[in-house]
Amino acid sequence: MTEIINDVVALPVYEDPIDNMKSEQFITVTERPIGTTTGLNWTLRLYKMPTCCCIRVCLWVSGPIRASATISWGYRSNGSKNFLSAQLPKGETAIAENIDTRDVGQNGFVKCEVEFTPINTCVKLPMANIHQFFNDATHCGSDIEIVVGDDRLKVHRSMLSLMSPVFQSYFEHDTKESQTGVIDITDFDFNTVQNVIDYAYGRDIEPKSITEITDMLRFADKYDIKTILKLENVLQSNLNLESFCNVAQFAWDLEKQELQTTCAQYFRKHSQHLTFSQDFVQLAPEVLKGIISAAALQPV
Repeated sequence: MTEIINDVVALPVYEDPIDNMKSEQFITVTERPIGTTTGLNWTLRLYKMPTCCCIRVCLWVSGPIRASATISWGYRSNGSKNFLSAQLPKGETAIAENIDTRDVGQNGFVKCEVEFTPINTCVKLPMANIHQFFNDATHCGSDIEIVVGDDRLKVHRSMLSLMSPVFQSYFEHDTKESQTGVIDITDFDFNTVQNVIDYAYGRDIEPKSITEITDMLRFADKYDIKTILKLENVLQSNLNLESFCNVAQFAWDLEKQELQTTCAQYFRKHSQHLTFSQDFVQLAPEVLKGIISAAALQPV
């Protein structure tokens, strides 16, 4: 939404001094900021018009901006003029003329009520994601398939190479994958592979369970997909009684030391609830030993 900034300035005006002014002289006030974010200033300048005893009112701005104003004056008689909205350049713009100095007398005023609208010289662009690029790249279709059992997933070699140095190595040498355009995945289910690919492509994916996230992280660990590996933070921030065993198993299986420490700290605080749970006692013996040993080393 465009910001609108209102301000007002009133200058005391005296007939005789203005009548005796030279044309290049002016009455003004200290420059005022235009809002808090534009970085611009403004002020009002009053000149004596060269051919008569009248006042010209000028609006001075330190940079381009749109403005409208109402100029009013008074003492012996009151009057006002409107300056319709216009884009002002840097410097002076006359916004009212031919104000008779007799109307302001020896103790009058000129007031300017101004409304500024910043000019948007820069426009924020909508965020694009990689999915949009691939979706619009009809000239560059998928050129490889990932096969998981009976399921197939069409992808781009270029994307897989960006995702993973392991996948990239498949295409840089005379490998079966490079020759056939097929990558066989036998140690992960199709849902896990689909989740990883969708996430990497920037597609909209539904909320995932902790089990699905740890499966994605196991896949990312094998294929060194660093963007997916950052999802470890999700496990730490969602550690609770229900997710603990799944997260702990993952942390010890893949030797994730930071996550192991988080699990150990959580276990120390919640051991009474965890120790006799069915999921906990079914953890691998080496994981149980690791959790308890790490918890014992945590500060009380």
